[in-house]
Amino acid sequence: MRAAPVFVFSAFFAASALLGQSGFLPNYAWRLASPGASPVARTEHAMAWHPSSQRVVLFGGLGATALADTWTWTGTAWQLESPAVSPAPRYGHAMAVDRSTGQLLLFGGTDGTQIFSDTWIWNGASWAQHLSASHPSARCNTAMSWYPYPGGGIILFGGNDGGGDLGDTWRWSGVSWSMVSVLGGPSPRSGHIMVERTPEAGVGWITMHGGSSGASEVWRYIEGWQAMFPTAAGARMESAAAYDANLGAAVMFGGASDCHTWVYQGGAASFQDWQPTSAPCGPATRTGHAMACDELRSSIVMFGGSVGGGETWTLGRLPFMQSVVGYGCGGAMAGLYGPPIDVSWGMFDPWMYSLPGSSVYGLQAGFVVFSGGALPQGVNLSQPLGLPHACVLHVAPDVVEIATAQAPGDFRLTLPGIPYGVTNLFIQGLMVGVGSYPGAFYLSATPAFRIL
Repeated sequence: MRAAPVFVFSAFFAASALLGQSGFLPNYAWRLASPGASPVARTEHAMAWHPSSQRVVLFGGLGATALADTWTWTGTAWQLESPAVSPAPRYGHAMAVDRSTGQLLLFGGTDGTQIFSDTWIWNGASWAQHLSASHPSARCNTAMSWYPYPGGGIILFGGNDGGGDLGDTWRWSGVSWSMVSVLGGPSPRSGHIMVERTPEAGVGWITMHGGSSGASEVWRYIEGWQAMFPTAAGARMESAAAYDANLGAAVMFGGASDCHTWVYQGGAASFQDWQPTSAPCGPATRTGHAMACDELRSSIVMFGGSVGGGETWTLGRLPFMQSVVGYGCGGAMAGLYGPPIDVSWGMFDPWMYSLPGSSVYGLQAGFVVFSGGALPQGVNLSQPLGLPHACVLHVAPDVVEIATAQAPGDFRLTLPGIPYGVTNLFIQGLMVGVGSYPGAFYLSATPAFRIL
């Protein structure tokens, strides 16, 4: 009678050890969108968030020819805009949000014949060209990002002018360009990424990674360039990245042969590296794609690239909804609680709660067991465990979370990370108590729920 529970505990604890090695983004997953309207397949376009219109904006790129269309993402579909004035067709340009003015800045690019040095501003409805005597030279495959540091601005670095890679640094103040004098900065490069890291204790910075030279390097811009170290993310070129404020990290995808998603959460005083998630891959690996954070809907939007050039993917918190699909035992109840961004799982057994002294006492452990595929056939635990009542376990121990009770019969657990690509997710909770009935061992299980 006592040996069977020990065996069950061992299996659960072995499975729970996987949680520490998962590296999943908590409750995050890639989802392939199916918008009714969509831009044509393309590479080397640019995307950025526009705060006042609350939309992600996409411009240009290379399809069958260089493109000059402007699209905005509504959260469910792409909408083609019709501005009266627009930049010339191009690809390999850069775009970034100017958070001091709430407008988008576009610079450079090429149409395959000429390379541009023009600056354009998107106000949410139309494009306007900015003319000034001082500005970066003509270039393509450059990168720029908002600089979240006192004084702000947009920092631009590098690119290719048709004769070779560039290594100069420029700052957009909100009204004009000025060249930044730096010593010991990155080597000239193109095809790199730059992504902001919002302020931490009043300090923010820009992270730069990859490119045609120093492709394994990580650099940080805080009042000048600081070399970090060769990154675990390896050499990358023409990847894409965006800063996710909800996650508190920069997110990077593509640009190399692996299809993992990488995150960078390094603190202002730390030298942390890009960290890979070990979840199964979502989108196929690609280059020449673009990413931006949809700040209204708390998700990252990715479009296009060398593979899946017409695909729209989103990366964000999973929309959990629960429905009963199987039955447990012992009268235990369960449910999701808390806000969507931090949704948790609560289990409660009134029998344990009502008679904690005489019936169940001492050790109480709660288990949340997930299944990422189809709902497994229920296994009746009554006979092998010698229970006096029917007790059915429906889900396989793909992932297990374990906690002790906050109160008799009351368990509240934060959901573990969810692997990418999971489209069916089932959850069931179990409770174990040691007491006077039956035989110093008590087991109950909640109904099985589908939550995704």
